[in-house]
Parts: sequence; C-alpha cells; structure tokens
Amino acid sequence: MALLRAVVTIPHISALAEDAVSNSFYFATPPTGPEPAGLENIRVDLNRFYNDPGEGEYPAKHLSPSLKGSDARLKVYNLGDPKPRPPILDVSLALATVGGSPLPSEVAICLSFQAVKIAGTPQARRRGRIYLGPIRTAAVAPGNVARVHGSAMGGIRSSAKKLILESNGAGHYPWVVQSGLDVDGQAPTALVDNGWVDDAFDTIRRRGEKATLRLTFDSLP
Repeated sequence: MALLRAVVTIPHISALAEDAVSNSFYFATPPTGPEPAGLENIRVDLNRFYNDPGEGEYPAKHLSPSLKGSDARLKVYNLGDPKPRPPILDVSLALATVGGSPLPSEVAICLSFQAVKIAGTPQARRRGRIYLGPIRTAAVAPGNVARVHGSAMGGIRSSAKKLILESNGAGHYPWVVQSGLDVDGQAPTALVDNGWVDDAFDTIRRRGEKATLRLTFDSLP
C-alpha cells in the first residue's frame, strides 16, 4: 500500500507565497501503488468536495474573496518516495468562489473527521482536521457574529460525507486518517468513517497577514 498526501493550495490575492493557504488530504492505494486513473479520481473527488452543491452550499462558496480560488492547485505526493519528493500529480483545481466581504484571514471553519473507534487504541491518533478558510462574512450566522451559519455547516458536512462515499468507490482511493508515525516507524492509516462540523469559528494565527501600518506612542507630553 502507498500513502498519498493530496495538497490543495489556494493563492492569496497578494500573490505572496506565504499568504497562500493549503489543505491536506490523505488517500491509501492498493499494494500495487498509485495508478494514473486513481490519481485522476482523487482530482475528481476533491473537485466535487470543494465545488459541488450539497445542502444548497459547498465549501468553496464560503471562501474569502482575499483568495484566488480560480488559481488553486492540487499536488499529490507518494509518501513512500524518498525526500525530496516531487509530486506525482500537479494539476489545476479551480474553486468556485463567489466573492463577497472577507472576514479576517485567521478565521476558519474546522472540519473534523475520524475512523471507527477501536478498543485499546487512542482515538486521538485516529482523528484529523481540515481548516477551511479564510472565509467570507456570509458564513456568519444571522444575528450572531460568533457562530457559523447553519447552511455553511450543512454544506461542508454534506461535501465531507460525499468524499467518504466517492473515495471508497471502485477505482478510487479511500480517504484515510494519517497521524504521525507508529511505533514501528510506519505511517498508520485508518479509513475515514464519520466526522462533524460545529458552529464555533477557529483561529489559525499562521494565516494572518503581515501588518501594513503601525501607530506608535511614547511618554512625552
């Protein structure tokens, strides 16, 4: 089996590489390793995750206009290859953003997912997260700026469930949880079985933009 890391990178309108954001997904291949058709299906599955309407919504719809979703890229790496690893797939993954007004770049919506619980195995090693963002103001619940809009939550949940089902289909590579290295030095994986989205925003400080203005003060009269 090969473990694949699929990285979706979304550039910022600033065009600065440090302002781009990325989400990582992991997929497991059969023992024979990755094939072109399976890699294409990863592209198809992730395109649908971001862009297909679920419960009237879809993740890309809630991305901030500070991101250039149309220029997003997907790179897939075989973690079994020696470092430095070149991508085995590098393609465009245009995201269907819709504009609007941005929230601060640090604000994100967290998609949590996990494998089936197993007795005697710490569940923390079988969970993962994807931070979707920066996001736009339309993702805020009406009348409560501290909460995620229910339609945004529902759309992300629907897209994640679709990714589970489609990645487990014939000719596709299953979406898996990957967490560090196991005691034998191998990368443990487990099929994603379920997950959740809640109404609390998350703050990803590393996504914050550099200051462009500073006002100083001193003790002089």
